[in-house]
Amino acid sequence: FSFEERMRIVNSRIKNPANPKYCTNGGGRTVDKLFLLSLEEAVDLFADDAQRSTGHWWWLRSPGCNLLSAASVYTDGSMNYRHRAKNYHKDNYSYKMLRYILSQLMA
Repeated sequence: FSFEERMRIVNSRIKNPANPKYCTNGGGRTVDKLFLLSLEEAVDLFADDAQRSTGHWWWLRSPGCNLLSAASVYTDGSMNYRHRAKNYHKDNYSYKMLRYILSQLMA
């Protein structure tokens, strides 16, 4: 990020809900400038699988089926509630981050 972009990124209070399918604890609230979407946010912000589809799978901040895994979104945009945290180093994934930018909040 450029200096100007960094100056517009603000702290956000983030809640980390449990995985709705496996009831895996999501942890306490955090304060972050950049963060991954949760399962809830990925469903709320995108109308359907087609809108979530990027051609790559991507991580979510929500836990998966246990505390050693994280939820993700498949390449076709469908939700993966139990993703196991292996093979994360492969180059077939992407991250979607949600940023609250001060200029957008004040517009």
